[in-house]
Amino acid sequence: MPDMKTKTSNPFLEEPNDIHCIEGEDAILTCKLKPDTPPVKWLKNCRELTQNEKYIISMEDTQHKLTIKNTTESDSGDYYVKFGFFSKKIQLNITDPFLEEPNDIHCIEGEDAILTCKLRPDIPPVKWLKNGRELTQNEKYIISKEDTQHKFTIKNTTESDSGDYSVQVGKFSKKIQLNITVRADEVFYNFDIICPKRRTTHCKNIIEKAQILFLKNPMIFSA
Repeated sequence: MPDMKTKTSNPFLEEPNDIHCIEGEDAILTCKLKPDTPPVKWLKNCRELTQNEKYIISMEDTQHKLTIKNTTESDSGDYYVKFGFFSKKIQLNITDPFLEEPNDIHCIEGEDAILTCKLRPDIPPVKWLKNGRELTQNEKYIISKEDTQHKFTIKNTTESDSGDYSVQVGKFSKKIQLNITVRADEVFYNFDIICPKRRTTHCKNIIEKAQILFLKNPMIFSA
């Protein structure tokens, strides 16, 4: 729908701007009109929008608003504010905030685990969570940002640090699973074996994936 005008003066006190919105956030389209303006209509791709749970149409003094709740990619498109013979186009772009999504992390107990992702510059504040609970910076957790890269560092990890983490941007979030591998302690057992000559002695390894070394006074003679 092209912009239309009559010879009357411009009714806009403040014209609408194109909008960029993060998926999951509410998009608010606004303009300011002179008080004596005819009733306003909001349209998307030439189809008039009516108020419902998705679209909230409001006016306060000279400011007119169309609020699109909980946006999805399908909400992208050309919108129009129309009144009488006038109309103005507003382009709405819904974007995924992630330039590079986070990956699951595997870490050895005692090492630092670093969770990373890359996000667009114009985003709402970022939150880091574990099992749905927000984490804040302290001696254990270091939150940092450099350009578009966001980092969450967990210092000196223990087995209890394993779990489901998430990075949240507005209402948009991505899950990261952190797995901590526990270091196995070295265990020594002393035992005597008495067996006839030319016999093979068997020892069962009951520790999964552990390496067993046989020593004698105290040299390794079999592994």
